[in-house]
This record gives sequence, structure tokens and C-alpha cells, in this order.
Amino acid sequence: MKTAYLLILSLLLAMTLPAGAADAPTYTYHGEVTGVVCSACSKKVKGALSTLPGVKSVKILATDLPGQAKIEIVATSPDLSKAAAIKALGESAEYYQIRKLKKD
Repeated sequence: MKTAYLLILSLLLAMTLPAGAADAPTYTYHGEVTGVVCSACSKKVKGALSTLPGVKSVKILATDLPGQAKIEIVATSPDLSKAAAIKALGESAEYYQIRKLKKD
């Protein structure tokens, strides 16, 4: 009986909560990276930046300047930093330089 009561109570509570209430807020960061000259470079930078805490997505966007790209990171973390992004690149930071990274 107790289990059935708890189940009904849980279902009623779930129905009254607004959709997405448990979703954490997201923050968008924009920046620039140099050294990205091909799709393999882009994939390597995206993979490294995806390891940052709370990152949901990373986009590398081409620019008119050769070897320079824009970065867009969407994350649940409100405090991603340029230093953390450089650290995430590890040894690849020798080839790819994060020039800017700021939260919108």
C-alpha cells in the first residue's frame, strides 16, 4: 500500500512540474582560435574543448582569415575560461592558440 501511495504521489508531482524544470541553465561562450587549417584540426580542437566541465556542444566556424576560426561553446558551467580551454588542448596548444574566449 505504501509503495502504491508513493508511486501515485510521484506521478502527480511529475505532472505538475513544468517541462525542463530539472534542466540546468546554459551559457554560450564565443572566442577565436588560430592554427585550424583543415577539418582534422577542427575535429581535434572540438574534441579537446568538449572535455571541459559541463560542455554540451562545441562549434568551430570558419572565417575569411586563413588558419583562424571562431569558437562557440554551449555549457552548463558559468565559468569556463580561456586558461581552462588552453589546458584542455594539452600538447595541441602548441599548434592551436585560443586567442579569446568570453561568455555572452
